[in-house]
Amino acid sequence: MGLCLDSQPIDTREKNMTLEYVLKAAVSSMIRGHHTPHCFSWYRNGVDFPATSPEYLEALEREATQEIENLGYASEYADGRDCGAKGVIWANWNALPRGLDTILERLGYSLEWSDCVSTCDTCYKAIQTEPDCYSWTPEYTIGDGYIMCAACLKEDPERYVQEELLNDPPKALGSTSRPWDSSSTTARLKMGGTPDRTIGQTRL
Repeated sequence: MGLCLDSQPIDTREKNMTLEYVLKAAVSSMIRGHHTPHCFSWYRNGVDFPATSPEYLEALEREATQEIENLGYASEYADGRDCGAKGVIWANWNALPRGLDTILERLGYSLEWSDCVSTCDTCYKAIQTEPDCYSWTPEYTIGDGYIMCAACLKEDPERYVQEELLNDPPKALGSTSRPWDSSSTTARLKMGGTPDRTIGQTRL
């Protein structure tokens, strides 16, 4: 409550308010000048266009629309941490309006930056790929054209053996650690439970 898009108040308790509606309304409101982007500038041929110029607004709308169209989504986090009731979404939020994060979180979404998460190719849950605290450790492995979360790898370690070690003998001969073994301190994948996160969801 108390938030506005395009000068109209939004009741975030409205059940029929879709994610697509909120995102498009937010971009429209921003282009009309009611809100400012999180962080966006537009250069062309060495010229820095002011935020009120048609060129800037055209570029901003184009960038924001692309982010909406390419928005990432997962129903939950692969590491089991709490997320919003409606799942996890990620984008490059720089071209989207300030305050949008508050609206989306009230609607039940957890927010992440697109360069900090990926999706497990097995369970399709969100994987954190960038650290957010000193104690963070990766809970995934990257293979030949795929990324797999720790939970899926633990359930199917044979896939790692078949696709990674048997197909890459030097890797197998040169490594004594098992990525699904939580006792290995040199393993590429740590399975020792959920890391202690001193920072919660990514906030804008």
